Amino acid sequence: MERPQPRTDRRLALLTALVVVLALPAYLNAYSSIDRLFYDLTPRSECIIVKLLTHTASVEAFVAYSVAMIAYDLRRYGRVSRHSLEFLVALALSLAVVALLKATTKVPRPEVTASEEGSLLYLVAHAYAFPSGHTTRATVLASIASRRLNVPFRYMALYPVAIGATRMLLGAHWFSDVFVAIVMGYWIAALSEKACNEIAFCRKGRGF
Repeated sequence: MERPQPRTDRRLALLTALVVVLALPAYLNAYSSIDRLFYDLTPRSECIIVKLLTHTASVEAFVAYSVAMIAYDLRRYGRVSRHSLEFLVALALSLAVVALLKATTKVPRPEVTASEEGSLLYLVAHAYAFPSGHTTRATVLASIASRRLNVPFRYMALYPVAIGATRMLLGAHWFSDVFVAIVMGYWIAALSEKACNEIAFCRKGRGF
């Protein structure tokens, strides 16, 4: 059997290069000037709507989405669907990539001092900023939903953009955190699609 050439290959290669290019300045503190400009221009907000919207992209919310998707698939199809598998793979990848970048760039959040102390897990979750985990996860969900619902991503992208805005309004992230997170989330979704294509090909090749 001839291995298919997934249409995501070229896009994935370009996205990978773009993610690397966008991540490097964070290690060099090169985003500080533009981040400070956007931070000073962005008003702070503790509005309940802002808090509720930002919570829809929390880790807890995405765990709940995962459980709901699996339960739905098992009830309707008797197995986990392809799109749900992509979502689960992308969620795991997003958690790992975000944690790794936060732990290595060590960019402090806007309202956290650089001398903040605690365990690495605490610092990654509460003190380090780059990239925004909420915005990354929101982009993953938007990208996979756009394919599942056959809706152009530019419309679904309104969700991660809104989540990124809430993170800045709450003073939790810098502009670069949310901007790079959108690109990264799209890249992770493409990577999970590629991984699931490979899994499907291998299973088909073995006659499953």
